[in-house]
Amino acid sequence: MDKDEFRGIVEEVRLNNKRLQDCPGPHDFVLEKGQEPMPLSRRKYRCTRCNGTVDAITLLWYSKGLEHGRKAC
Repeated sequence: MDKDEFRGIVEEVRLNNKRLQDCPGPHDFVLEKGQEPMPLSRRKYRCTRCNGTVDAITLLWYSKGLEHGRKAC
């Protein structure tokens, strides 16, 4: 991988994080098309509100956080 490819990946990560941070929430994650045959741990989910993406593990913990937050109210 050359420097330009690396910089492009870093910029994509930054933009994705900004989308997720700026989302009015709560996120509404759906499985991206073509992800079904992949192992669960490698699947990507996209928020329909902000277009940010997360992996399955992040989605699991996000969902748990929402669940715990609802119980605390």
